[in-house]
Amino acid sequence: MLESKNIDSARLGDLCDIVVGMPLSRARRIPESSSGETVGVITQKTLTADGIDLEEVSYEVLGQVRKACITSPGDVIVKLTTPYDCAYINSDCAGLLVVSAAAILRPRKRSVNMRWIAAVLGTPQLKGELRLASIGASIQMIKKSGLANLVIPVPSVEKQEHVASVHERVESFKSSCRRSMRLADTFLAASVSAAAFHNEDI
Repeated sequence: MLESKNIDSARLGDLCDIVVGMPLSRARRIPESSSGETVGVITQKTLTADGIDLEEVSYEVLGQVRKACITSPGDVIVKLTTPYDCAYINSDCAGLLVVSAAAILRPRKRSVNMRWIAAVLGTPQLKGELRLASIGASIQMIKKSGLANLVIPVPSVEKQEHVASVHERVESFKSSCRRSMRLADTFLAASVSAAAFHNEDI
C-alpha cells in the first residue's frame, strides 16, 4: 500500500461512485419496437495515455444504452486493462458510451477534485498498484472491487485545485499537439500525392 508523507489518503471507492461500462454486445441489441440511436462509443483506441482522442470515437447504432454508462462533464474514465489509462471528461467528451473495458468514476464527496483523481491515477505509482491488484493470466484486468480498494493520496483542496489546474493546461496542450500532428500528416500525404501522381510541386 502506498503512503504519502504528511498527506491524508482514502479508498477510491469512498471518494467516488464507480460504474463499470456496458458490454457493447448488449448495447447493440435493438428491440423490435425501436430503430436504435447513433451513439459515440469510447473504444480501446479512444482512451489513451494522452486522454480522450475524439478522432477515434466509434459511432454505432445502438438499441439498449444504460444512461449511467454515458459520460458527463466531470467524470473520470479508467481503462480496466493494462496500461490502465485514464482521462478527465470535459464538455467536448460528454455524451459518449463507456463500454465494459473501462469504468466511470463520479464524485461522492465534494472535497475531492476529479481532475486531481485523473492526474494521480496517471502516476507510475498508482498504475503499479493497479497492476498488483489485477487478475488474469493473459489479460491483466482490475475488477471494480480492486479499483474501489485502491488507496490514493488526498491532499488539501487547495493543492488538489492547483494540480488540477496544471493537469488541465497540459491536457489542453496535448490536445492541440494531436490536432497539429494530424494536420501535418494530412498536408504531407496530400503534398506527396500531388508530386507523385500529378507531377505538381510541393
